[in-house]
Amino acid sequence: MIRPKVLRCPFCSAGPFPKRAALAGHISQRNSCSTAALARARQHIKQPYSNSKPTPAPQRPSPIASNQSPEPQNGLNRSPSPTSENCRPTKRLRTNDSSTPHINTFSLLFPEEKHAGQVSGYDGTPFERQSQSQQKKREAPWSPFADEEEWGLADWFMTAEVSQEDIDKFLKLKITRERTQVLFRDKRQFFKLVDALPRGPEWERITVNVRGDQLGPDGKILTEDLEIWARDPVECVREILSNPAFKDEVSYVPRRDYLDPEMQRRVYTEMATADWWWRVQEHLPNGATIASVIIASDKTQLSRMGGDKSAWPVYITIGNINKATRCKPSRHATILLGYLPVTKLEIFSHATTRKIMGQDLFHRCMKLLLKPMEEAGKNGVRMVCPDGFVRRVYPVLAAYVADHPEQCLVTCTKENRCPQCKVPADERGEPSWIQYAQRSQTETLTILKLRESGDPDAEEEAVEDGLRTTYPPFWANLPHTDIFSCITPDILHQIHKGMFKSHLFQWCQDILGAAEMDQRFSAMPSHPSLRHFHRGVSHLTQWTGKEAKQLERVFAGTMIGAVDHRTLVAIRALLDFFVLAQYDIHTEESLELMEESLSAFHKNKHHAFGNQRDQFNFPKLHSLVHYTSAIRSLGTLDGYNTELPERLHIDYAKKAYNASNKRDYTVQMTVWLQRQEAVHRLRSYLAWVRPRIETPCNPDGDPDTEASDREAIREAKVRVQGAIRFKIVKTPHFRHLTAPFISTHFYAPKFLPSLRKFLVENLPEHSFRVPYITDHFDVFKTAVVRIDPISPQSLPFFERIRAFPSYHSGLKELSSGPARFDTVLVKVSNEAGPKGFRIGRVRCIFRVPPEIAKYDHPLVYIEWFTQFKQSKERGIDMYEVQHAKDASGTPLASVLRLGAIRRSCHLLPNWGKNANLRWTNENILDICPSFYLNDFLDRHMYQAL
Repeated sequence: MIRPKVLRCPFCSAGPFPKRAALAGHISQRNSCSTAALARARQHIKQPYSNSKPTPAPQRPSPIASNQSPEPQNGLNRSPSPTSENCRPTKRLRTNDSSTPHINTFSLLFPEEKHAGQVSGYDGTPFERQSQSQQKKREAPWSPFADEEEWGLADWFMTAEVSQEDIDKFLKLKITRERTQVLFRDKRQFFKLVDALPRGPEWERITVNVRGDQLGPDGKILTEDLEIWARDPVECVREILSNPAFKDEVSYVPRRDYLDPEMQRRVYTEMATADWWWRVQEHLPNGATIASVIIASDKTQLSRMGGDKSAWPVYITIGNINKATRCKPSRHATILLGYLPVTKLEIFSHATTRKIMGQDLFHRCMKLLLKPMEEAGKNGVRMVCPDGFVRRVYPVLAAYVADHPEQCLVTCTKENRCPQCKVPADERGEPSWIQYAQRSQTETLTILKLRESGDPDAEEEAVEDGLRTTYPPFWANLPHTDIFSCITPDILHQIHKGMFKSHLFQWCQDILGAAEMDQRFSAMPSHPSLRHFHRGVSHLTQWTGKEAKQLERVFAGTMIGAVDHRTLVAIRALLDFFVLAQYDIHTEESLELMEESLSAFHKNKHHAFGNQRDQFNFPKLHSLVHYTSAIRSLGTLDGYNTELPERLHIDYAKKAYNASNKRDYTVQMTVWLQRQEAVHRLRSYLAWVRPRIETPCNPDGDPDTEASDREAIREAKVRVQGAIRFKIVKTPHFRHLTAPFISTHFYAPKFLPSLRKFLVENLPEHSFRVPYITDHFDVFKTAVVRIDPISPQSLPFFERIRAFPSYHSGLKELSSGPARFDTVLVKVSNEAGPKGFRIGRVRCIFRVPPEIAKYDHPLVYIEWFTQFKQSKERGIDMYEVQHAKDASGTPLASVLRLGAIRRSCHLLPNWGKNANLRWTNENILDICPSFYLNDFLDRHMYQAL
């Protein structure tokens, strides 16, 4: 890479710097320079662009801003303040000026005198050092492989999970030997090359001896040797933190974000914006950089279709990395720390003893696993960060992700008690965030220690607090750690599989009856993103998180008309809490909404479900009390879901086990995983080094413009161009359909009159002719609309809109299936809130034939519903609509541009006391008289409404 001989800061003349990366780090660290660099970046942008104040860390926080179109038509995404008394308050984040397309944050930085995240030198990333070493040795980037093609074959062998036997067979084929001529001739030579690649932290086998209470045949006490397969957690943190792929996605300094310059409206997103990091940083020496360690553990079954082979993986990541990155398995920001031993402890005679000794064994093993963090957390360790700079890093346990039984195991509490507070077992059914104190690690350790020494008062206190007998717990000597504040909410097991599947769903099914609930779900209107339960839901036996999430999206509408308003309030309140808990950005207002929703459920639960339960003292309901405090402490909960560890089981446990010979499989699993990591590391290195090979000089041609400037320019361009777009296939699905055919089979009786009206109103006179009944039209089956996110933490997504008849229409392109005509939200005016939108049903997506007019934009025939009005059904809090008809009873319809559609929507039928048995999934949108707009369809719809 070509660099100028002398590198100095263009803003303060500091230097010289040995490398451009060192100059970039200086600019990022110095407030005045980073501000000047950002100002330079803005000069490249035609549209105005605002950002939050720069931080002294190399990564500046992004503004809280939704990627909305700056065009005034995109009103739904902006969700302006309602002006009508019929409009409900929006649940999205808003600024005082509802017309502002972006929401800016104002950051309160950690005090500069503490020098948090201070740089102590530049050492270059591992990739930079590897590149320099290869240049000195004149090696190719894909070394030790002969060329890039050979590396591609090796990469395919590993990622396609080709067995060793099949690798051997392939390499010994005549065509492979004579034509391919790779360096490796068999599997042994192949794996020798793979094992020569740079790899992550080494594995270590630790043996733990457990002494039982039974005598063996020789009269001696039985013992059992168990194996822990572990890696150094400090080296794992070093491996994650040194990955240059995370350069723009890492925080080194805590901050507090606000929506207003007065810094009154707090915003919670990443861990760096929450309270825990700030609180711990205050207790560390000046210049310290916290690595906020997140541990996750979960036992999983390995053998399929029988067998008892299990594994207990422990995963590690750091909260410094953006949650969107660390929650993607493909980014490898969360890696395997070790395998805990899984044993039945049959050397003990009684089941109770086995359970107690199993708890002690867990803490004993975890203590051995995390031992290196004790010294590193006290004194810090010099580590190279993704930007190539060296910092003194303090790995501190910040969060522990687990389900409820394992949370209790970790915190040494009984499973009928809360692992975070001291609420009695018989009072968990009521909101208790005020009455009962949080558990304290210092107090708990004192009680456990005195209890271990035989203190009767400590024994009584331990029983009162619901503590187990384990001592010492693995977290006793971890510095700056309070294990009880590390416990994170578990959305998968506490909400989806817990409160919804095991409780709310069952209670409502008891009230409604299985047959009635099945009828309502089977007749539920279709939507492209919703699963249709054509047989109902009572037959479901194997629930996963997917089924629960699908049902939650329509469940509120299922109970309409069947229960009184207080029961609807309880159902709606709990579902509101479920959605709010999954927000990727929170303010104090949204956290208050969560607490109000939970309070509303508690106020109405006995009235609503008193016949189903006589008490509500179960852990999953009580756990919801701690959600808001966890968000304030550790950031939003989408970064701590147990769905990630369960997904990682596939890569780090099940695939590894399947690659073994099923005997002494753990050691084989570690070898397989290390090879997979080595291949992934080389793949990442090639992705990093390839642009440097192809572009040896600064692509901007300006040596003073550093990487962060170009990133700001690129981000701004994305925002400016972030308008809603649609996609449609080039070749129409149905060619040359006549107007009478469309009117009959697409249920568009006013097709020609509506098209004539559109042409007259939108095209200049004499630029078109009147369409005739003999004209032929090209019709599309579907169109795809891009929806920009309300939250800047989310990504844009695409929705498919369908409009096609059933196969009975005779169209050869339709071999089977019912008709699908989706409902959509259409922008009809610039009025604020729902008044600017109407719901329509898309009956036809088509193009105007060129002989009628030169008009390339696709058109849609829309059948209208009435304007929004507040529902008459008390407690449901949804907008109600009906079919819009003229005096003769014919549905009102219009032809519009496809671009007028803002997004799809879903309508919930007004079922009444009992669902009409004539209603089916295919005809319900035609014959049901009234509907409710489903704001639980997805989070975008929920926040927009």
